Amino acid sequence: HVCALDRDGGIYCWGRGANGELGDGEVQDSRLPVRVRGSRRFSAISAGGVHSCALTEDGEPFCWGLNSSGQLGTGNRVGYGDPAPVMTEERFSALSSGWYHSCGLTVEGVAYCWGANAFGQLGDGTREDRNEPVAVAGDHRFIAISAGAQHSCGVTEAGRVYCWGGNHVGQLGTGSYDPVEVPTAVANG
Repeated sequence: HVCALDRDGGIYCWGRGANGELGDGEVQDSRLPVRVRGSRRFSAISAGGVHSCALTEDGEPFCWGLNSSGQLGTGNRVGYGDPAPVMTEERFSALSSGWYHSCGLTVEGVAYCWGANAFGQLGDGTREDRNEPVAVAGDHRFIAISAGAQHSCGVTEAGRVYCWGGNHVGQLGTGSYDPVEVPTAVANG
């Protein structure tokens, strides 16, 4: 599925919708853009594998769609066809939806992730799925974050790239194929 933000802060999604990932309250595919329900004004959107997440203009995160691994961050495993608030007091400046996990950056640059964690893709030093955001390990301050299929990466204020999670094809850039559960610097080659 695909989602886009309009000039007025509304979101439109289209494509696969069987898990509610289009945010229109339905569980069906759509060949045309459908408006995400509600009157909130959003400033950012990220379409994941089977869910979507967005930030309101004041940095409040909302997610919707499949929630089998806690990737909506709502504190449970219930899926939502409408935007549901992520269980956090933090305000985010950026977010990214992966396949079955999501990550966000606070305005201070602290990374939080939630959802599936079988490969360490949440970066909290464990392999436990999380239904709510958990801080990524370390004292890094990030300016960008990206959640992939089974891994995540971030760019620090100093311009260093760190990745964590699954690494079966070397996607972490660490020079090995071993997964890591905490941010690890990408090798300079």
